[in-house]
Amino acid sequence: MVIHKNMKRKLIIVTGSLEIGGAERHLSLILPLLAARGWSIQVFILTKKGALVPVLEAQGIPVNCLLSPFQLKLAQKLPSFLGTMIRVLLPVVNLAKKLRQENDAILHFFLPEAYVVGMFGAMLAGFKGPKLMSRRSMNNYQKRRPEVAWFEKRLHPKMSAIVANSAAVMSQLEKEEGVPASCLKLIYNGINLDAFTSTQLRNEYRKNLGIEEDALVMAMVANLISYKGHKDLLQALDKIKNDLPKKWYLLC
Repeated sequence: MVIHKNMKRKLIIVTGSLEIGGAERHLSLILPLLAARGWSIQVFILTKKGALVPVLEAQGIPVNCLLSPFQLKLAQKLPSFLGTMIRVLLPVVNLAKKLRQENDAILHFFLPEAYVVGMFGAMLAGFKGPKLMSRRSMNNYQKRRPEVAWFEKRLHPKMSAIVANSAAVMSQLEKEEGVPASCLKLIYNGINLDAFTSTQLRNEYRKNLGIEEDALVMAMVANLISYKGHKDLLQALDKIKNDLPKKWYLLC
């Protein structure tokens, strides 16, 4: 996909939530930088506003919920099937209403549920602008949710580009899900290292946590979910514990 000079720099992000998480944190870091470069950005989320919403709103990036608080509460109270229908159908309809006015924007989906729901909204609206999907992990979740896998594979051909954040994810999309290599783009997650260069902060954090200056500190930054691999890490550390320094800590 090529962004032409005369194309309006408008970006619409559709994602599941803005609670604390890897993809969500990534958006909270990247979108303000794009806004500073002249992009007009809107964010649509499927559920209630989360902890990272103020970060974006402070930078003038509007965040819109596709379900009202009342609709979300209603979906939670109803039997499972009816609740799911509300959580899917209403965001589709509400997003479609918004997108009918935004055919000159780029539409970018983050995470599986937002991809499926968002694309139905785009199709209902007859959205003609470029459409992108970002895959932020391996597709192991498809084994637990085969219906999502079924929809995703049928939506892939409708994308202008599909973005992977690792070579392994990119390879999986091509070999297992049939996405043409010409449609795939690899963009690694970026980290602003300036936030981690302060020796004063390093010493302060160690003091607050009761960690000695000469101790080895390892950290795993991931939600406590089984597929994140905490068990694998603990098993690996058990195998090398005799080779580690006397003082070491693992922060999760």
